[in-house]
Amino acid sequence: MTSRAFACAARRHTRLVDPGDDDGFMMIYVLMITTISTILVGSTLVVSVGSVVPAVRSAYNQAADAAAQSGVQAFLASADTNCTGASATVASCMAMPANSGATPQPIFSGSGYTATYQWSAVKGTNYFRVTSTGTVTRGGITATRKLVADVAGGASPNLLDYNYVTQYETQAPDVAQQLFPARTIPLNAAAITSAGIPASGTSVTWSGAPAGTTAGTVNICNAIYDGANGRVNNPPPGAPTPYVDWSESGSVGTNSYTGYQPCQVSFGHSTKLLAPDSLALGPGGIRSNDAFLISNSYPGGTGPQFTQPVITGYKYAPSVDGPCGTTGQNYRSFDLRCAGYAVDVGGTPAAGSYLPQYNSTLPVWSTGNPTVPAGACWYQGPTRVKLNSDGSATITSPLTTSVISPSTLACYGGSAPNGSTGMIAVSVPNIATVSGGVLRVRNTGTAPATTPALHTSTGWGVVNTRAAITDANSVFYSSIPASGPTSFTTYVTTAPDVPYTPVIGDNPSTKPDAAWTPQWTTDTTGTSCSSSTNFTDLKFYRCYAANGAYSATAYADLKSTVKAALLADPGNNHTANDLVTAIDNVVKKANTSDAAGTPTNTDYTSRRWVVTVAPSIAPFTTCTPATSTTGPVTTTVPAPISASTDPLFGNIDGQQSVTTQNATTCLTATVTLQVGTCSALLVLGACVGTKVWGNGSPLLGGGLSIPQFQMIETVKAATATTSTTLASSQFPIATDVTPYAMAASATSGPGDLYVEGAATASMALIAQNDVVVTNSLAASGATNGLEIIAQNNVRAYHPVKCTSVDTTAVAATTVGFCPNDITGLYSGVLATAARPDQQYTNLAPSVTDLGITAAIFALGNAPTTLVCPRPSSGGICGGEITTDNYNRGNALGTLTVTGGAYMAHHGPVGQEWEIAATAGQSSRPNSGYQYTGKYLNLAAALAGFSTILQTTSTSPFYWRVLSVSTGS
Repeated sequence: MTSRAFACAARRHTRLVDPGDDDGFMMIYVLMITTISTILVGSTLVVSVGSVVPAVRSAYNQAADAAAQSGVQAFLASADTNCTGASATVASCMAMPANSGATPQPIFSGSGYTATYQWSAVKGTNYFRVTSTGTVTRGGITATRKLVADVAGGASPNLLDYNYVTQYETQAPDVAQQLFPARTIPLNAAAITSAGIPASGTSVTWSGAPAGTTAGTVNICNAIYDGANGRVNNPPPGAPTPYVDWSESGSVGTNSYTGYQPCQVSFGHSTKLLAPDSLALGPGGIRSNDAFLISNSYPGGTGPQFTQPVITGYKYAPSVDGPCGTTGQNYRSFDLRCAGYAVDVGGTPAAGSYLPQYNSTLPVWSTGNPTVPAGACWYQGPTRVKLNSDGSATITSPLTTSVISPSTLACYGGSAPNGSTGMIAVSVPNIATVSGGVLRVRNTGTAPATTPALHTSTGWGVVNTRAAITDANSVFYSSIPASGPTSFTTYVTTAPDVPYTPVIGDNPSTKPDAAWTPQWTTDTTGTSCSSSTNFTDLKFYRCYAANGAYSATAYADLKSTVKAALLADPGNNHTANDLVTAIDNVVKKANTSDAAGTPTNTDYTSRRWVVTVAPSIAPFTTCTPATSTTGPVTTTVPAPISASTDPLFGNIDGQQSVTTQNATTCLTATVTLQVGTCSALLVLGACVGTKVWGNGSPLLGGGLSIPQFQMIETVKAATATTSTTLASSQFPIATDVTPYAMAASATSGPGDLYVEGAATASMALIAQNDVVVTNSLAASGATNGLEIIAQNNVRAYHPVKCTSVDTTAVAATTVGFCPNDITGLYSGVLATAARPDQQYTNLAPSVTDLGITAAIFALGNAPTTLVCPRPSSGGICGGEITTDNYNRGNALGTLTVTGGAYMAHHGPVGQEWEIAATAGQSSRPNSGYQYTGKYLNLAAALAGFSTILQTTSTSPFYWRVLSVSTGS
């Protein structure tokens, strides 16, 4: 379903208005008959006293005519009862009786007055010819009137009986504002030449699509074509053709321009709306309250193929539809000669197609928000759902950070979502079973009260892919690791030992014991603790320690205790202070209570052990200081969500580089003993002077220590420094210029559902904002079906990037656009490279020839809407089935929707571009998709979801009167 460049490409979406007034129409007939019967009863005296006067006879004839009208209405009621849904066509209506019965049917009887009708019907090819006779009798006077009516099949009130339904054959006004915001676009010399603008200009600035109550604003997109308030009678000022609806102002330097754009979306030559393979469940149908615009696409083209019945609420009327309409034609064509062109393109359905049939009383569909059943799986904010062939779904939903009641844990893969990162590529087994077949994506919070400068109609923020894609400016983003660089040091401490046991007569200071070097200067005899024990002999250390027991192995015991302390926690014993603390914790057990202050005594009865640490020096060291560096060693960090898991994401692998620095440090710990010492002289055992810590010798011993032993510790530190380039998975792709809606804050984001895959059972997928179909979507199995419901728009994913490699020009272009896009500036036929669509390049070849099998509903008027231009009479915003960037890049093949497309506004899926105004063309360039719709009745497959959305009108009328003529 493509369109001409000045007539906007094909779109679709559905939302209908309030219920109609068919019940009121029937009431009029009842009141009319009652009134006429009252007149006749009031005329009794006239009849009884004289001949029938003309006024009375006229009243009787009116009453009889009304009775005949009642017969026609009785036929319609019988047809609506006997031939509904797929049987609401003349050909398929088999249960309709041929007449109302052998006797007249009473309408009124009382006070001597009776009124009856009697009808018979003959089936033709396209209608029933109904003959209805009305009779009234009073006071011996009888009047009879006969009417002949042609009655055709009407419009089924059940949307699922159709393949295509719209309220307006236009883009939504808010979507037009999204596509044409205020913007500045740099132009190179070639673009300036192609646009035919002054060479002094370097860029074009557009004001954006305006809203308002005057002609030329996008509010007109919420009006049907015909009528005094319709689009045909409210063209933008200065409109160059009847095929434009609104305009915006632009400037290049000091020169002003007006850009004209259409709302109306056309059905082009390549559009095909096909009947089902079997008519057993009905032929389908094409229905719109608005006027269809049909294009042959090029002179000699055959126009769209309609092999389903076509019903429209539009019927040409010269008094309101302007000079380019066609009498008796229930659709619009591109009458270019009428618009002043030399060669006509025209537009008529292809041979063998149904022609649009006018219906003045189309059934209406009134629906509010979907009703989500208990047991559904709820998610919030932008949510990615990939339906897998094994029945599971892979779900990414960053703003779903907790279980949403009444969903069960099974909806989140069996455990609650991460409270900070939400759901990242979580596998949910048996998704159709655990959800009851229903997935619901809701908005997080509400749309921002102040619409961001870069905005969609809903007010959510928009991704700017010119900056590096991060979690702050993307729809989906996940990175590994969380941060970098990092450093981590590991330690190994050793104090090697060569066993040595002092013996009497040894001088331990001359006996190296590997890292342990005993340095006491005396070695006394004795085998027990006593008052004469030499306090300078380490052999008697335990005499003064807490247990007070002599030990011949005290030296070895002390070594073992210190070594054990070091080895138990090497990470905390690798500095000089650490080593002091470790040894001190062992030896201080032999300290006296006054060790922390001034000694009480001037002998060994006041004592304390002192530990000092310094770098090792020869000759006692067995350790060699050294430093070295290894690396860096680089490894790849894979993206969090691999392409094999979900091809939607743009994945960037990271790198991790590890550099290790090795350092060996040598520390010597010296353990000494201090005792109470007199700073001057001892006179008769009394200290003349002050008491200080020392070696026990007065005068010279103050502050000195008695060496006990040394130990050497080797500390090997390995410091690994990791420098990381983050690996990330992101959507959108970094170069994609599409303005995707994103969370405006960490807690607020639109309820958009990004979905693809095949459901293994019937499912309903509901989004409070948009549904974006990222690849083929269907339900497997002959009896399964999908129902897709967007409370705003349904969009086919189509990312594009700029053709221009001029980074300065790209940076100067308004977000969402590319340089040299001369839309609105040019006239005539451009060279291919100069066309606006060619300033953009397709990014996702996987979406070529996209197929969707589903009943698709784009309701419009989503609860998030902030910007919704409306005419004074109201209207619907959003509600389109469309393609992202439908007017950008090269052709994508065909978008095939099997099932049904139901929308408020007709959204474009592609756009056709200008060709020379000459005969003989056989094709026309296009961007986006060509459209094929194939009807598939999914009512049975979706029966389990009938309470979610009202798909049947409250009006039960299937049949309509084409014409009525008076008989005898």
